[in-house]
This record gives sequence, C-alpha cells and structure tokens, in this order.
Amino acid sequence: PAEAIVEAYGEECLSGEKPEIREVGEPKEDSTSKVEEPSVETLNASTESVGEAKQKTGAQSEAEWTTAFINRLPDEAFAVIEPAYLRGETEDKRCRHLPHHRPDVKDPDENDSVDIPHLRNALARCSQIKPVTDSISVEELREKARKHLMKHAKALLKTYKERFTDEEKIAIILDWIEEVELRLKGVEQSIAEQKAEEKKEVEENSKTEQEPRILTREGFWRRFRELRSEGLSKSEAYRLTVFEFLKSLEDSRS
Repeated sequence: PAEAIVEAYGEECLSGEKPEIREVGEPKEDSTSKVEEPSVETLNASTESVGEAKQKTGAQSEAEWTTAFINRLPDEAFAVIEPAYLRGETEDKRCRHLPHHRPDVKDPDENDSVDIPHLRNALARCSQIKPVTDSISVEELREKARKHLMKHAKALLKTYKERFTDEEKIAIILDWIEEVELRLKGVEQSIAEQKAEEKKEVEENSKTEQEPRILTREGFWRRFRELRSEGLSKSEAYRLTVFEFLKSLEDSRS
C-alpha cells in the first residue's frame, strides 16, 4: 500500500536521496553499527587458541583411561598378569594389573609406548594391588610389578634415574645370590647324575667281567683248576665249582 511505502521510504524521499530498497518493516542500516572484519592477526590468534584447547582436551581424554579402554589393551601393556589368566583358567580382565603402556605396545619391556602419567600412577599403586585368583601370592604379585615398573622408571623418570635405595640394593644382591644358588644346584645335580651313571657303568662292567669266569665253559673249568691248585680233590673242586656256577646264574637272573 502507498502508506506503507511512504512510511518506509519517507525520509529518503524527502531528503532527495535514492531510497534503499528493503523489505517492509526491515530496520534501516545504521552506518555507525557496522561490525568490522577481523584482521589476519586476530584470526591466527583465535586459531591457535582453539588448537591449544583441543590439545588440552585430547591430553585429558587420553589420561583418563576408562575400564572399557583398559580391557581392550593388549597383555603387554600391564606390569604383571596372574598365572591363572595366562594359563587360560580365567578370562577375568582384573587379573591384569597396573596398565602403563599405550595400545601400540609390542614388547612389555619397551619404553617408547609407555604412558608417563600412568607409569607414575602404577608406581604409586604398586604396593596396594591384590591378586584376583589364588595362582599367585600378594607378595610375589607386588614384587613382580615393582621390578617391571622400576625398569621403566629408571629409564624415563628423572627422579628415578641412577637412584637405588638400600632396599633396592639388597633386593639386587638377593636376586644375584638366588641366581647363583640355582646355578650351583644345577651343577650339583649334574655331577650327582654323572656319578650315578658312572657307578652303574662300573657295576655293569664288573658283572660282565665276572660272568666269563664262571658262567662260560672256559670260566667254569678255569675255576675248577684254581680250586684243584688250592689242594681240593677233584670231587670237592667240581662240587664247589658247580655250586658257584649255580649261584652266579641265579644272581644274573635276579
């Protein structure tokens, strides 16, 4: 309608300026309220801020490992695993203790895949873990975990490098003594087995040497002549030789 047009464009028409075409009811653009376009520096700064925020969020999400995430980790990612789980007697994932490797781990002794925050957490919780099954004792479980984690700690954590407490020094010495004792037991067992074998061989050789003297035709008459040379009569020598022959024959069969 004409009245609406006049109302919308009246000021421009009265001022002699070419009216700006816009929808009815649309407010007139105020030149003083225009938003300035951001500069390149401002855009770059905003992009960097967003990137830093994403990095922080990503790091936080990686640090907060959920139970589902931990259950999907390979066995190599854990400090110690209970024997019952390794033997396939149970599928309880709780038998795997103290995860500290990322999912890309290939070898439990490698350092490249270690997640430092979780390594620190595992070291702090090492003395608190308990076995789920009866396939390993609490002491053995914790000791195995401690030994594994300390290898990573000494290689990756500055506070643990070249640091050995008196307790750790004693543990190292005890491990060395235990290893020496095991080797010594192995040597002793080997010597004992060798002696037993030699004794058996000597007995068999001795038995073989005795057999020709009495259990063969030549040995029988050799023994007869020996008894005759000792002063026995023919009948006595023959009777005694036969007796020794029968005795040796009985012994050889037993």
